[in-house]
Amino acid sequence: MAVANRNRHSERATLALRMLAEKDPSFASLSLFCHHRDSDQAFAPAWTNGKTIYYAKQFEAWRQPQQIAVCAHEIMHIAFGHIPRGKRLRQRFGRRFDPRLFNITTDAIINETLREAGYKVPKEGVFLCELLQTVMGEKVTAQDALSKWDTESLYVFIDSYCGALPKLATGVCACLQEEPEGAAGGPSSGVDGPDDADGAGQTCSACGAPKQPSARAAVYGYAAAKGYQDDMDANTYSEPLSPEEAQAESEWQEHTLRALNAGRLAGHGIGALGHRLADLPQSRTPWEVILRTSIRKALSHLRRLSYNQPTRRWLAMDSDARQQGARQPAYDPSLSAQNDVPRVAVGIDVSGSISNTLLEKFAAEIVAIGKRTGAEIHVLVFDTLVISHTKMKHGNWKSQITEVDFARGGGTDFHDVIERAQDLVPSIIVVLTDLEGPMGDAPKNTPVIWTCPSSSAPQPKFGKVVSLSN
Repeated sequence: MAVANRNRHSERATLALRMLAEKDPSFASLSLFCHHRDSDQAFAPAWTNGKTIYYAKQFEAWRQPQQIAVCAHEIMHIAFGHIPRGKRLRQRFGRRFDPRLFNITTDAIINETLREAGYKVPKEGVFLCELLQTVMGEKVTAQDALSKWDTESLYVFIDSYCGALPKLATGVCACLQEEPEGAAGGPSSGVDGPDDADGAGQTCSACGAPKQPSARAAVYGYAAAKGYQDDMDANTYSEPLSPEEAQAESEWQEHTLRALNAGRLAGHGIGALGHRLADLPQSRTPWEVILRTSIRKALSHLRRLSYNQPTRRWLAMDSDARQQGARQPAYDPSLSAQNDVPRVAVGIDVSGSISNTLLEKFAAEIVAIGKRTGAEIHVLVFDTLVISHTKMKHGNWKSQITEVDFARGGGTDFHDVIERAQDLVPSIIVVLTDLEGPMGDAPKNTPVIWTCPSSSAPQPKFGKVVSLSN
C-alpha cells in the first residue's frame, strides 16, 4: 500500500510499480525513494533526469511484463547514480563527452542485468553482450560481462577502441560534433549515409571533413537497428555536479546496498546478482588520494624525548620549589622533533604486465609526494632481482625521475626488492606491481603499500593494497 500511495502521481505506472515491488524486494525498497510522474512529453516512453522518473503516453503501449522491466530500468538509473557519474565523465572529457554514447552504455548494462534476473525487457532495449559483440565481434556470457564492465570503463573502452571492427552502420567525424537530428549518417539518426554503410564517402555536416569508422559508430548503428531511444536527459550534464547532488549520490549508495542485500537474503530478483555487478555504486576514492594519505601518515615527523632541555612546566615547578625550600620536582624532559629526513623506498615492477602509461602516472605521483614531504625517495626497479637503485632528494624532482632506469624484465619475485628496501631503513615501502609473484615475510616495523593496476589483483600475505583502477 505504501508503494501505491507514494507513486499516486503516476497513474500510468502505478500498477506496474506495485507488481514490481511484489516481484522483487530490492525494487520494493528502491522505488520508495524515487519520484514518479506522468508526462505529456514524447521524449521517450519513460525517462529520468536523475531525480524523477517520467512516464509518457507511449509507456501504456507496452504489455505489463515490459512495463515492469521499464520501471525497474529507470529506478536503476537513479539508484546506480548514472547522472552524477555522467557529469564526472563530462568534466573529465570536456567536449569529447558524448551523452548519447553514455546513455547507450548505461542502458546496455542495466538491460543485461534485468534480463539475467528474469525480467522481460522490451525489444527496443540494448544489451551489454550484444554491444560487446558488435564492437569486438566476440561472444561473452552475461555473467562475465556484468562482473567485468562498469559504466565508466565501458564508455572509455568504446570511445578509445582501436581494434578491428565489424561492418559499421555509419561513420563519425573526428570533430565529434553531433549531426543535426535526422541528418544522413549522423549519430542522432543512426542510419546509413547515401554513399557507404561503413562511413566511407560521408562528410560531417558540422565541419565538412570525411567521417571515419569507429567503435562509437558501430554502437550507434546497433542501437538504431534496435529502435533505441535515449532515456536520460542530456541537458543535465551541462552543469557541474553540485554538493547537494554529491550528497544525494552518497545517500543513494547506502539505499542501494541495503536494498540489494535484502534481495540477496530473499534469494531472488536483482539482489541475487548484486554482488557480481561491476556497475554497483560505490565510493571511488582516487588512488592518488589514498596513496598520499598513507605515505603522509608514515612520514609524519615523530617527536622524541629530549633530556637536554626540560619542559616549561618543570622549570616553573622547580623555581617554585626553590623559593619555598621544597624538594626539587622529578625531571620532565621536553619533546623535540626528529631531525632525520624521512625516507621512502619505492619498488617498481617492470615485468611485462605494467604498462608505460601506468608507469608514467605512478612516477608523477612519486614526484609529487617527494615535493610535498621533502622525503628522500629511493626507487628500486626490479623483476626477479633489483635492476637499478636511484636516490632522489630535493632539487629538480622532474629531471631526477627521468634518470631512473625503467628497464623491462621478465618474471617477478619480491624477496630481493623487499630485503633491499629494508636495508634502507625507510619509513614506508611502496611497491608498484600486479602482485603476480612469490614474496617472503613481512618487514619488521615498516608498513608496505602494494599499488596494483587492477582491483582484481591477488591478496598479498602482508601490507595494504591500493588499486590504481580507481
